[in-house]
Amino acid sequence: FKMPHQESSGEQTLQLSMEVLPEYAADYMFLTTYDPEKKGDQLKKLKASGVWSGLDAAKNNRIFYNDYDTFYRYDPIAIVGQIDLIADMLIEQAKESQK
Repeated sequence: FKMPHQESSGEQTLQLSMEVLPEYAADYMFLTTYDPEKKGDQLKKLKASGVWSGLDAAKNNRIFYNDYDTFYRYDPIAIVGQIDLIADMLIEQAKESQK
């Protein structure tokens, strides 16, 4: 699959506005939020957004909200440890969808 747009800056992350988020949204989405004070204010604001709730992944319960401390790192060793966690999330979601 081709990316919706080519990011040419060489950066590993991309900051998006809410207005263009639907162009990047996928059928399944994993979201890791940085919230060192564990307040959840920004996540609540995001979830309350009409753009967010209008995404296919949100409508079909296919957004996975990940713990920052567990999922932020993406070096090869961390990824090996995260694979089983991600697989478990997908399996659990599939079981819930069958109910």
